[in-house]
Amino acid sequence: MRTDLALWAKTLTYEDVRLLILDTVHKFCAAYKQDWEECVSEANVIFLSAFDSYDGDRAAFTTWVRYKIWMGLLRFLQLRMKRDAKRIDLEEADTVRAHERPRFDLGLFVADLSDDAATMVRLVLEPARDILLAVRGRDNNRTRLAAIRAYLQDSGWCYGRIEDAVEEVTEAMTI
Repeated sequence: MRTDLALWAKTLTYEDVRLLILDTVHKFCAAYKQDWEECVSEANVIFLSAFDSYDGDRAAFTTWVRYKIWMGLLRFLQLRMKRDAKRIDLEEADTVRAHERPRFDLGLFVADLSDDAATMVRLVLEPARDILLAVRGRDNNRTRLAAIRAYLQDSGWCYGRIEDAVEEVTEAMTI
């Protein structure tokens, strides 16, 4: 009997504040650009909580219901945004992993090159003292390459051998 009376009281009270609930949801949806039906559904659940937690000494019932619904909808929105952010982060992580390039391994890179091309790479990464002196004060890569070419020619390499090594390194880097 007591349960029926409580249900009847909630139903009657709901009917009295139904328009207030809908007005609150309307204002919330307009302010936060949310789905109307989803907010009405959530507001109805929040009303039940507001009904049970109402203290007549603190505020009017309508003020309490409007406050609880507005704050409850804000909390609902925050939780949904957190959930969506986690879902997006997981999707982005999967996308990044799918498109992630493998780490560059210089040892493997040099191992796949001919001896001449490997020498060229070593001279670029660890230039001899003569090459460093030749490019001191100059910042463009063309000058460094010219210094490496001059060094190799002084070491007995012919122009064609140097060009073949440069071409092989360039081709290996573009793969």
